[in-house]
Amino acid sequence: RLTSTATGVIPVTVTVTDNGGTANGGVNRLTTTFTLRVLSVNQRPTFTAGPAVTVRQNSGAYYRLWATDVAAGPSGDTAEASQRLTFRVTADRPEWFAVAPSVNAAGYLSFTLMPDVYGAVALRVTLHDDGGNENGGSDTSEPAALALTITFVNQPPLFTSGPDLSIHQNQGPYEYRGWATSIAAGPPLEDLTQHNGLAFNVTAERRDFFTVQPRIDVTTGTLSFTTASSMFGDTRIFVALRDAAGTA
Repeated sequence: RLTSTATGVIPVTVTVTDNGGTANGGVNRLTTTFTLRVLSVNQRPTFTAGPAVTVRQNSGAYYRLWATDVAAGPSGDTAEASQRLTFRVTADRPEWFAVAPSVNAAGYLSFTLMPDVYGAVALRVTLHDDGGNENGGSDTSEPAALALTITFVNQPPLFTSGPDLSIHQNQGPYEYRGWATSIAAGPPLEDLTQHNGLAFNVTAERRDFFTVQPRIDVTTGTLSFTTASSMFGDTRIFVALRDAAGTA
């Protein structure tokens, strides 16, 4: 029986003996020799796949050990051990990556996500060697599935503020339509279903300047307030837009 790593040319000698003896010039033995050629068959490379991976939205570049026990073939096979190994990684959502996922020869998984994406991505990982497929060999490992989960992180809401304002003393009720524009819960990929609504927080530095405090309508962006009688001078108004999705 050949070993699992045996290849090359092997001379084989076969001797057959019977029990009739050699009396009277008899012959009880026959010997013949032939050559056995064991063809090299590339063995499938192997590795042990790591666990599923979870990262946070906008978490930047990722680089961690994932694949272990990376081998070109059976232990002790010098021909296999000299082969060059390459991982190939495919994703069902390649557009989610600024730098495509890859696994280097040492088994380290790396990738960089596009801004703001989140959800689930299915990766398929295979290991390849350069030993070819001759004589029924295989240069590709069994595929491994890698589930990548990108958890949602609430992004800050956005708006474009209007200009500074100058009004007359005793102006009374005042309204600036569309002072705040481009009002959004966050970047385009923000999941609006996770928001219970947007609201402006508006605070005046000098509240005594107003009988009706400043407010901004979140739908129209209209700034409104009513000034107190006879008040004049400067006051700052602080504006912040908040959503209800939290900071988790």
